[in-house]
Amino acid sequence: MKKMAKNVLCAVSMVLMVSVLNAVDFGAVVSDSTKFNFNGADSDAALEQKEMFIPSVKASLNEDGSVYFAAEAYFEHKLDATFDSETETDNSIIVDLNLFKAGGAIDAGSGKIVFSLGRFFMADSTGFVLCQPLDAASVSYGLKKFEVSAFGGYTGLLNSKNVSILDSYGSAYEGSDDYYAFAMGYGAFGVAVTFPYLFANQTVGLEGLGFIPLEGPSDTDADNSRFYGTMLVNGPLTSSLFYSLNSTLGFNDGDMSNLTSLRINYYSDYKNLSFGAGAVYASNDSGSLKPFVGFTKMTACESMEEPVYSSVVKASLSGSIKPMDNFLLSCGLDMVMCSPEDSFEYNGTQIGVSAVYQPFTDLSLELTGMTYLADDENNRKSSVAFTASLAF
Repeated sequence: MKKMAKNVLCAVSMVLMVSVLNAVDFGAVVSDSTKFNFNGADSDAALEQKEMFIPSVKASLNEDGSVYFAAEAYFEHKLDATFDSETETDNSIIVDLNLFKAGGAIDAGSGKIVFSLGRFFMADSTGFVLCQPLDAASVSYGLKKFEVSAFGGYTGLLNSKNVSILDSYGSAYEGSDDYYAFAMGYGAFGVAVTFPYLFANQTVGLEGLGFIPLEGPSDTDADNSRFYGTMLVNGPLTSSLFYSLNSTLGFNDGDMSNLTSLRINYYSDYKNLSFGAGAVYASNDSGSLKPFVGFTKMTACESMEEPVYSSVVKASLSGSIKPMDNFLLSCGLDMVMCSPEDSFEYNGTQIGVSAVYQPFTDLSLELTGMTYLADDENNRKSSVAFTASLAF
C-alpha cells in the first residue's frame, strides 16, 4: 500500500513538473552598442563600448496565466577609452537583478485587483520623480470610473551602478565596489487616486509619494526625508490631438519646490506620423520656492554638465515617422535654460536624430546622433552611436 501511494505521489509530481515546465517561457536579449563622444571645446573623441546580456524567465502560477512569476537578470560590460594615449582606459562590469516578482490580476466584483511583490520597475505619474526598479509590494483596485493604488518598498538592496538615486541636494551616489554596490537606503511609499474619463474623456488624478531614510548595507547613508504631491489631468483635445499636464509640489527638509510639465502630441494615420511639443519647469531658489529635486536621477540634456531636473526650464519639439513597416525615423529639438543662482539663463540647444531598422521581430538595429550646442564651449557635447539588439 505504501509502495502504491509512493508511486502515485511520484506520478502526480511528474505531472505537476511537466505542467509547470509547459507554462515556463525563457528568453534573452543580447545587445552591443558602439558610441563615439566628442566632448568640450577641443572635441576630443572618446569611445564608449557596451555589451549587455539580459536573460529572463516567466512562469504561470495558475491555469489561465493571470498569476505569474517573472525574473530578469542584467549583465553589462562597458569600456570607456579616449584616443588620447595619456588617458587610462576604464573597464567596468555591472551585474544586477532588474526583475524578480510575483504578480497577477484578480477579478473582484465589477473591478479588478492587480498586485506585484518583489523587485520590479516603478514610476510616478509624471516620470520625473521616481523612475527605477524597487524592492516593493504594490496593489491597485480599478473600476470603470475610479482607480486607487498604493505601494511600499525599500531601495537599500538595489545596485547603485545601475540605479542612480539623488540625495536631497541633487547629487547621485555611485559606490566604488566592483559589479554590485548597494544603493542608499530609503523607505519608499506612495498612494494614487485616478478618475478615468471623468468629464469629456478627460482623466484627473492625485498622487502622493514619500521617501524616508533607513539603515542599509550601503557605505553612504541616506539623508533627509522627501515628500511629493502631484495633481494631473490628461486626455484628448480632438481625435488625434492629446495632452498631459501635471504639477508636483516637493517638500524637502521644510522647503517647498515645484515641477510642472505640459506635453501635447499629435498622431496621424499617415505612416504613423506624430509630432510632439512640451515644456518642463523645475523650480530654482526664488521667492518661496527652493530648487526642485526628484528621487531618481534623470538628466535634462546630454551636455558635459548633464544637469538633472532641478533649477531647469526645458522646451521640446519632436517628431517621428515610419516610412516602412520595419523602419522608424525620429528627431528632437530641446532648448534648455538653467539657473546657477536666482535667475534662469540660456544654457544650450540639443538636437537629436535616430533611425531604427527592425528587419525581423527579434533583431533591431539603431543609429543615433546627438549634439548639444552649449552657450559655454566647454559644456558642448556630440555623439554618434550604433546599437544592435537580438532577442531569442
